[in-house]
Amino acid sequence: KLAPVRHCWLRPPRRPSRPLRATSRRIADSLLCGQRSAKSAAMARSASASLAFATLPMFASAFVQRALPTGAAASPIARSPRAVSPRSVAAEANTAVVAGGGPAGLATALILAQRGFDVTVLEKRAEPNPYEPQRAYLYLVDGRGQRFTDAAGLTEELASPATSVSSLNYTVTRCLPDGQREEAVPPILEPSDRPSYWIPRARFLALLNSALPPTVTTRFGAELRELHQTPDGGVEVVASCSDGSELRLTPSLLVGADGLQSLVRQRCGEWSGAAAEYTPVVLPSPSSGLRYQMIKMPPDLRLDPKNASVTAQPRKAYSMRPATDAPLGPTRLGLLPVADPTFPRTANVILPPEHPVWALGSAEEVLGWLRATFPHLPVDDVVSADEAAAFAAGAPGAFPAPCYSPRQQLLLPKAGVVLVGDAIHAFPPDIGQGVNSALSDVVMLGEALDGADGGDGPMAKLRAALPAYEAAAAPEAEAVARIAQVGFPYQYPITRERSPLQKAGWFANFLLRTFVLSKLLPRLFSPAAIVLVQRPQLSYAQVWRTAQRTTRRLQGLGLAAALAAARETLRSSEERLRDLLSWPRSAAQAAPSAPPFAPLLGSTAAGLALRLSYEEGAEGGAEGGPPHGTASREMRPLHSSPGASPNAALRYTGRPAGDAGEASSRSRSPVSISEWSDMTHGSQERPARTPPGGDAMAVGGERMGDGISDCDASIDRGGGCSGAGRGR
Repeated sequence: KLAPVRHCWLRPPRRPSRPLRATSRRIADSLLCGQRSAKSAAMARSASASLAFATLPMFASAFVQRALPTGAAASPIARSPRAVSPRSVAAEANTAVVAGGGPAGLATALILAQRGFDVTVLEKRAEPNPYEPQRAYLYLVDGRGQRFTDAAGLTEELASPATSVSSLNYTVTRCLPDGQREEAVPPILEPSDRPSYWIPRARFLALLNSALPPTVTTRFGAELRELHQTPDGGVEVVASCSDGSELRLTPSLLVGADGLQSLVRQRCGEWSGAAAEYTPVVLPSPSSGLRYQMIKMPPDLRLDPKNASVTAQPRKAYSMRPATDAPLGPTRLGLLPVADPTFPRTANVILPPEHPVWALGSAEEVLGWLRATFPHLPVDDVVSADEAAAFAAGAPGAFPAPCYSPRQQLLLPKAGVVLVGDAIHAFPPDIGQGVNSALSDVVMLGEALDGADGGDGPMAKLRAALPAYEAAAAPEAEAVARIAQVGFPYQYPITRERSPLQKAGWFANFLLRTFVLSKLLPRLFSPAAIVLVQRPQLSYAQVWRTAQRTTRRLQGLGLAAALAAARETLRSSEERLRDLLSWPRSAAQAAPSAPPFAPLLGSTAAGLALRLSYEEGAEGGAEGGPPHGTASREMRPLHSSPGASPNAALRYTGRPAGDAGEASSRSRSPVSISEWSDMTHGSQERPARTPPGGDAMAVGGERMGDGISDCDASIDRGGGCSGAGRGR
């Protein structure tokens, strides 16, 4: 890293030296494309002299700068940067500062340099491509990410067998506790004509660094510390360097590729006065909050404790399954494929934050846990004591909750600010789209810059490009976060769902969509979102809309089925209620031991009394009886009456509301039993018959041998009873 210094402007001599004049003349002649006329030659010599005078101060400044104590050895850089002062940076029109040197930041620097920007990348890592044990994961660069590598000319190198492992014929070998090994294709994978590529993070960063042109200056060991808005409406970037110095830059474009806790995004909220628009929208997910940590293993680790010749192949993936009686519960060790046979393998340990594994405090405890959980793995041969101690002492990482930022850019009077990568969308690695979504952001930014009119200067171009980028990136950021929320959150052995039914419901939904409905009715139903996202020809917004259409159709089918079931239930209940209300007139036809009330009672109705709707009233409102306006129907056995059959008899007494005296004094018109039935359940009459054996129903206390229709007893409206059966 070269510390910025002010240029030392030295007084140039009157004439340049002879070697310098000759060199300048050759440069000028070459610039004139071989035109050797006398006039052009004279112009070239004049230009060469002017060029020599103009370049001497810069040569002298560079010589003085190299002589300063703070030399290049203070911090490594990817390119030999030009040591520039804040004043010179502010003077340049197309300057950009990229906060963050991850895949999103380096890719953005590359596309900006291709479009004429002088770019400075600020990265707090001290080295360009370090091996970080807790970031030793692999990227799966699919068709979306390859759109960027195609534009950058990196796809050929990415697809090289020496660089990555193709996803074609991808399988996972399950190592079971009994020593068996099963090789299978994951069911969520969809065949594709264009393969994806597994590549370690460090190797992918090296690939991007190697493609950066000289107009990109990468400052490692420089951490973004503060951002200020200048009085004229620009942006001042303040970074702390590893040697203790401070770096201040005033670019025309600031790129926030600084991750989930983006300082650039926070300042956008403050400067815009609309902090809520730059606050991430967080979505719940069963996999959010899970802790992860890596265990480094040899590239050719042994898989069989009894046979040393059985080793893992670098270009294959493995899943170590736990013993059923694991002391700390189920867990897995996952190893992804690598192209370099000398590259260390890293096993992922992914568990909830409250799991007792994270409380292991020594190397021996870690090794003991591994031996008991994976008895089929020669733990002492594949995990060193130093690695176990590093696992016990290290702090695990955490999966973020799916989230997205509603806004992705901000325009100031003298500068533009744009966000990419995890600064606008972050989620757990459930769907394998972290690096691909970041590279998609970069591609959209490049397309927006290409489609913008240059106008009167760089700010005019930014004023047209940044809103266009936001219009394209906003729906994609929300869609990919929502896809991650439901994509494949239950792939881990232990998740954090609220109910065990959630996991079963997710797998049932996945199987129904992917293997049943989408196969039978592909025009109406689509596979699950985790399958759709593997189709690079679809944008994230298209994937989410397609999955939501299937969800709405499934909800419609479920609602229709529920309504049909409810209708059938109501129809059955209506029929039972109709039979219940019509039972007094058809009791003679009913079975003695199974009247219509039996299904509702849940047991034999004989010997039980059933009161329906009204209480029983005394005749004429007699003293001590229940109030007027009440009626009752009671089913009771007749076993106590001499000569009575075991059939249940139904008694009716009816009395409309009113005073007892008034009821006894006014005229009463009798109401026949058929009319009472009409008032109770409709006007349709059914003929009543005497049950077999000559049994009769007792109405008003009288026995009728010929049936209800032949009885002259009736219930009058005033509560009296006409006929021989007057009384109760």
